[in-house]
Amino acid sequence: TSLPPPQVSLTDSLSALVAIEDEYDVRGPKMGLRERTQAWIQWAQPRRRLEYELSQLPPSGLRARAEKRGRDAADYMASVVEYTTTVGMADGMSGRAADEAAALQARMGFTEGEKLSEQFLREARKALAEAVEAISDAQEES
Repeated sequence: TSLPPPQVSLTDSLSALVAIEDEYDVRGPKMGLRERTQAWIQWAQPRRRLEYELSQLPPSGLRARAEKRGRDAADYMASVVEYTTTVGMADGMSGRAADEAAALQARMGFTEGEKLSEQFLREARKALAEAVEAISDAQEES
C-alpha cells in the first residue's frame, strides 16, 4: 500500500519557511531556529511532497530543475539542525537540545554553527522557491 500524499503543499511549505526566515531576521538565534526547523520538516514532509508533486508532471527540464532544487531545499533544512555546533550534532538530538548546544557554543565564542544554520536556512528558502516556481511553470506547460 502506498502512503497518501502529504497534506501540505510545497507552496504552503514555502510560505511557512519564509515566516521562519522572517522571524529569524527579527529575533535571531533566540527564536529556537533548530526546533522550529525540525517541526517544519515533520509538518511539511518536503521530500515526500516533492515526490508527489513531481509524479504529477511529465518529464521535462523544468521537472528536473524542480526535483534538484526541491531536494536541495530538503537537504539544506536538514543541515540547519544537523550542523548545530562546531563539532556537529549527536544522533537523535532534539531541535531544542540542538538550539541549546548552539547557544552554548556561541557564548563560548564559537559562532560558526549559528552562521552555518543561518546560511542553510537562506539557501533552503531560495531552493524551495525555485522548485515551486519550476513546478508551476511545468504545470503551465503541460
